[in-house]
Amino acid sequence: MLGIPKYKPQFFSDAISFLNINKHYCESALHKTFSTYYVQWNTEFNEWNNDGPIIIVIDSIQFEFTAFQLSEYGMTINTIDLSKKLDWYGADDEIPLIWKEAPFEQFNVLKGKLMIFF
Repeated sequence: MLGIPKYKPQFFSDAISFLNINKHYCESALHKTFSTYYVQWNTEFNEWNNDGPIIIVIDSIQFEFTAFQLSEYGMTINTIDLSKKLDWYGADDEIPLIWKEAPFEQFNVLKGKLMIFF
């Protein structure tokens, strides 16, 4: 899914069901350090592929967030191997994607900060 081998997020349409499943992981991020984040990056156009997941690394745990349309979203933990080649729905090199670390200055101010809410 989304060009990522073995990636199968569970999607939710409301916050309560999301928290019922993921509460432990969300609570485990509290008072931990926001290390970095990754996005899928199109190297041909030098731009963010905003249809792909966003990976937030908090104390070496990967919180992998994705959305489907506007009403469904999901989170997985440590399932995406950032070293694996991305292949957006079989497009191979027609859509050249990589994982790019921390490309947005406005979010980089969070790096090294403690997570006091989630």
